[in-house]
Amino acid sequence: MKNVVIVTAASLLVLCLASLAMWVSMENSADSDSGILAPPPSGEPINSPIASPTATPESNTPSVSTASKPHEHHPNPVPPTPDPKENRDQPVAHTTTREKPKHSPAPKEVPEKIDFQFLSNWTFEVEDETGETRQNPIPKVIRSAHGKQITIEGFIIPIEVKEGKVKAFLLSRVPIVCCWGDGPKTNEYIWVRIPEDSKGLKGIPYGPAKISGILEVGEERDEEGYILSLFRMKFEAFISGG
Repeated sequence: MKNVVIVTAASLLVLCLASLAMWVSMENSADSDSGILAPPPSGEPINSPIASPTATPESNTPSVSTASKPHEHHPNPVPPTPDPKENRDQPVAHTTTREKPKHSPAPKEVPEKIDFQFLSNWTFEVEDETGETRQNPIPKVIRSAHGKQITIEGFIIPIEVKEGKVKAFLLSRVPIVCCWGDGPKTNEYIWVRIPEDSKGLKGIPYGPAKISGILEVGEERDEEGYILSLFRMKFEAFISGG
């Protein structure tokens, strides 16, 4: 009787162990199918890529918030128009081009005092639409001053010097400055010849000079037909200046 009880107990133990082994096998199979990994032993760090947030691989695809926006075209900025009031204190560059003389109405008769305002108060050379230059005739009222004895003031430009003395010069309405500035126009100077028996002008006067003589009016041309002068003077005296 005692032997039968031992055999029966042993059989039950074997049956229990077999059932436990079957149950463990079924649990492992279920865990493998669901992709859930068993937790590591206590005290060890979790290195699983699923459980560790720092192990998540970076994606090369930009997100919506970090994606680069399309390039916007911006035209070149236009500089603002300078305000002339801002530059009113700035120095103005000096120009050597003189202003054109203002022409007043031509007198109908020769004035008592003949000066360059009277002699030059007309335009001698005019450029037409084709670029050709034509010459206007000397006005009748100016021609009528021919042979008058005058005293006139201007600037001396020597053109002939002998033994340190000026024997011929131009009396110009405007001064001549070396290397820059406009020269006198054809109707803005008087060609002055000093007689041979005169001593002439010693040295070259600077600044305005006043001379007297007999005025000659008319076109004087060279051998090729170019105008040398419109006005000439038979020199009589150098009055003042220099």
